[in-house]
Amino acid sequence: MEEIFYYIGVIGSFALAISGALVAMNKRLDPFGVLIVAFVTAVGGGTLRDILIEGRDIFWITDPNYIYFILGGQFLP
Repeated sequence: MEEIFYYIGVIGSFALAISGALVAMNKRLDPFGVLIVAFVTAVGGGTLRDILIEGRDIFWITDPNYIYFILGGQFLP
């Protein structure tokens, strides 16, 4: 069951990265700006959750797969 939650989290970060990238492109940001907006959109809420509520390591720092999927979501649109 834990593995299913992991894959849902990775897919969710991927989808949020695409969403952030699309919004940044509509605002006509440069590629670096698109990367930053996509990354913050994808990991912002989960990072706050990990730091404030659960008090554990930040998920995207401990598992580089999240970063790979976020970068892929940023370049997809």
